[in-house]
This record gives sequence, C-alpha cells and structure tokens, in this order.
Amino acid sequence: MSEGNPPVFLTYGWCRVSFVILHSLAARGVEVHVGDASRLAMCRWSRRAASFTRLPGPWGGGEAYAAAVGEAVRRTGAKVVIPGHEDALLLARHRDLLPPGTLLPVGPAEDLERLNDKGRLVEAARAAGVPVPETFFPASREDLAARAPSLRYPVVVKTRLGNSGKGVFPAADPEESLARFDAAVERFRIAPHRLPMIQEFLPGRGYGVCLLYDRGECRASFAERYLRCKDGEFGTSVLREGVRAPALVAAARALLDAARWHGVAHLDFIVDEGSGRTGLIEVNPRFWGALDLAVRSGVDFPWLLYRMALDGRAPEAGEARPDLRSRWLVGEGMALFNEVRRLRLRLRAAASVAFDQLFRRADGNDDFRWRDPLPLLFEGLWYGTRLLASGSVNPVEEGMIG
Repeated sequence: MSEGNPPVFLTYGWCRVSFVILHSLAARGVEVHVGDASRLAMCRWSRRAASFTRLPGPWGGGEAYAAAVGEAVRRTGAKVVIPGHEDALLLARHRDLLPPGTLLPVGPAEDLERLNDKGRLVEAARAAGVPVPETFFPASREDLAARAPSLRYPVVVKTRLGNSGKGVFPAADPEESLARFDAAVERFRIAPHRLPMIQEFLPGRGYGVCLLYDRGECRASFAERYLRCKDGEFGTSVLREGVRAPALVAAARALLDAARWHGVAHLDFIVDEGSGRTGLIEVNPRFWGALDLAVRSGVDFPWLLYRMALDGRAPEAGEARPDLRSRWLVGEGMALFNEVRRLRLRLRAAASVAFDQLFRRADGNDDFRWRDPLPLLFEGLWYGTRLLASGSVNPVEEGMIG
C-alpha cells in the first residue's frame, strides 16, 4: 500500500466488473480486499487481491449483507467501500451498518431507487427532456387486454426491476404480450402496484454512456457502441468499441443533472442509425459490465471514484481514446451458446459468430490479464455451475426482478 492510498473493500468478487476495479486500484498501489458469497468468485483467485471474505448473498436480506460487509471492513482496516455491482443500492440503504468514518461513494438510497425503477426512470427522463420509447403502464391485466390490440408491434414487456436483460420479454402481437405479461407476474410474484410496463420496441444499435458525478456535477464521461451482445443485438455487450457521441452524452447529462446525481452511473440507449431516432432504455446506478473499455481508453472510473471519496472532489478525467475495443471472453462463449441453442437449424449464423470471435480485433478483455490468469478460469466455473443448476447463462435469483 502506498502512502495516501488507504485500503478498499470491494464487493461482488465473482463479477468481471469487480475484477476491473481490482486491477485499476491495485495498479496504483491501493490494497484491495474482496468479498463475495461464492468460493468460486474470480477476484478471490487474483494475485492482486489482498484478502477474501465470504459474505452472505445480497438478495436474501439487506441488513445481514450490509452488517457482514461492515464486519469485513473492520477486520481489514479498509477506509473505502466500493460496491462492485447491484449491491450499491443495498449498501446505500444500510450505510449506518458500516463502521463510523467508512467512505461509501454512492448517493442517497432514494436517488438510486428512483433510477433503478424503470417506471420511475421513464417519468424522470420525460421531465428532463430525454427521449424514451413510447411506454404504457397497465393498471391491471384487464387494462392491458383492452389496450393490447391498439398497440404497435413488436413491443417489449418489461418489469420495473431487472438487470443484464433480465425481466425483458419481446412480444410480436396482442396475444403474446398478454402471455408474457401473465408469465412475468406469476413467475416473479409481482405486486399489483408494480405491474410490468409495455414499451415500444426500438430498432437500432445499443450505445452506452458512462458517467461520474460529484454531488450534481459531471466530472467524467465516456461513450461506447455495442458490437455484439450476449443475446444477439441486445442485452449485455460482449464486444464493444469506444466512440464520440456528444448528443448521447448530453442527453445522459440532462437526466443526471436534474437528479443531482452523485457517484457513477451507466445509461443504455438505442440509436436507429438510419433515422437518427434515439431512446433511453435503462440506467444502471452503479458500475457497468463494459467498464474495462473505459479504463483502457483513459477514463479510469474506479480510480476517479476512489479519489473522490477520499479527497471530497473527483480529479480531472482527461481525454479518452475513442478507437479501442474490449471483449468479455466468457460472455463471448455464452453468446455462441445462445446462437447454437436458439438457431439450431441456422448453423451458418453460429459459425459466423464463432469466426468473428476468433478473428475480430479487440484491444483487451474484461476478464483476463496475462499476469493474472486464474480469475478467468474461476469465472467460467462460476457461470458453468449456474448453467447446470438453472439451464440459463443469465440466471435469476430471488429479489432480482420485480
């Protein structure tokens, strides 16, 4: 540990996002302690990790998880807690369970809840003048049944809570929209006041805008274009490239300026590159899957967030290179698996994906470092065990969707 860089406790050690954060901070001399619920957590096996703490699962109950993080912070002497993924909201709700003086660089829980809820996000975006797909909020199943024949198809049935493409179900006609709606309500036991919404399906390519805010002031931004996703054209990206997208960054800033945001956030947009029409799809009020690309491109969000927590103000980010690409290796395997499973009779399409994975240039990988190879193996094992248990490469845990 270098002088002036107090230790960090980093959560979600199974996730490649945390792997990128770990390498970003450790490369600058920060001692990083890692926690997760799984013994297979990839960061546990990294040579960069100072220690590993077994935590309870974050979805079972917030207080037990936050208390376990607090105990780990006491034991390791960490000064800063960085949520690696979805537990940012949970820790914000229970920051009083962390030791006094612990720095948690996220905004108030109510701010994260507002943008995490896709229904409330639509309302906030409209108020800020940010374009969103046409959205219908059914008051009941009967309300949807009456309105469904007049909707323009295809549509997307979308739960108000969900991540990484979970809780998003395309529908081609009124009958399918009702079936998808019913299945989501039953499967995820959704309460009547949080029924799924129906959104217009926007054709186009996915883009992401990554931001760091310091108490309402934007201190860093970066934009990316998705070249391939785990589930085809949409969902979690497995190959992406940095771009200059000033209009998208301006739209993202309009929303977060109005929210007086604090901390990191990632916004997903769909852009129809023919018509130029744009729509905001969702906001992740936390670190995002393609973080590696921004860091490689010169916008080191983990380091900027860490210094903001310690110094009370984020440093200048500098100019980003817009021409790099980054790949998620295990995600590429899942993308190929999905192609083969979904398109069994279209082996040519699956073969095309495999060829592209082998020969399309990328400047780096989310989940692999030559001098730190073991985490990739354990990331594959982590996803493999869940595929065997659930039959899905995008498994859902209790509490993720609703």
